[in-house]
Amino acid sequence: MIAPGSNCKVAKANSKEYTTMSGTSFSAPYVAGVAAMYYAENLSLTPGQLAQKLIDTAKNSKIKGLFGIPISHTPNRRIYKACDA
Repeated sequence: MIAPGSNCKVAKANSKEYTTMSGTSFSAPYVAGVAAMYYAENLSLTPGQLAQKLIDTAKNSKIKGLFGIPISHTPNRRIYKACDA
């Protein structure tokens, strides 16, 4: 599963301003947030059921322009479809 981790608009520490940052530290909270939304809707979900729901509701996708490669032909599932579900 992938989540946006590039050019994320984030709050600056000790400030009321925003900045743009990239990295896995910024993509993991997206997945955790979607998982929390699903769990809040159904508190009886097991960890396995929650993981399967994330997989089932994610959108099949390809990453474009990653590491200087025009299109990375890897199987990916983007979480943003899950946010709309």
